Amino acid sequence: MNLAPTESSSWLACKHGLAWLVVGNVIGMWLSILLLAPSLGDLAIMPSYGRWAPVHLNVQLYGWTSFPLIAWLFHIYQVPPLGARLACSAWSMSLACGAISWLCGNSGGKIFLDWKDGALVAFLLAQVILWLVLMISWWRGDRRIWHGCGLLMMALVPVAMKVATSPDTYPPIDQTTGGPTGASLLGSTLSVVALLLLVPHSLGWKSQHTVLKTWIVWALQFLAFAALEWYGGSHFTMQ
Repeated sequence: MNLAPTESSSWLACKHGLAWLVVGNVIGMWLSILLLAPSLGDLAIMPSYGRWAPVHLNVQLYGWTSFPLIAWLFHIYQVPPLGARLACSAWSMSLACGAISWLCGNSGGKIFLDWKDGALVAFLLAQVILWLVLMISWWRGDRRIWHGCGLLMMALVPVAMKVATSPDTYPPIDQTTGGPTGASLLGSTLSVVALLLLVPHSLGWKSQHTVLKTWIVWALQFLAFAALEWYGGSHFTMQ
């Protein structure tokens, strides 16, 4: 089957995402086994639970969750296969660098913002390469104004990542709650789910009733999240 350039580029990103899905879930299974049988951690000549945990979390977020969104960008900006291959390879290599860094105990301590030193440089470089690939494809294409505005916004992502990962921005632990600073697994998960729900529509696929039902469930979950955030809480209490 012959695929159009953007289709093959999007499928390339999806293959990278599927590969990281397997890696992330295998690590997650190992972590689950360690929770059930902690003694296995002493028997295995492998890094500890605490070093595998950031690998699992970041591979899931920046691997299989991010690559479908990258495929979406490839479709929007009509990225040719060569550019897609370069961007996907750089992204996967940065994830591999991050995994090695976390397994060696080199972490900033912030959930999903564990990038530090060489791993951070590799990840920022991957973001810049992706942006350049999108920009070149936009410049050689129809140069739609809204796509150009999107590029301007995405140009701020590496800067925002550099600031957010810095220990000077905010401490990893919020002293008032005893939990991670600025971290909400429910809020971040709902944001990712919303983006993924928009992907089929952006590709021109017709919405089905099941998609509408999913959006309704998402809205109810978001209302619950907003109520919980308004109510507040602390790791120092049982509520």
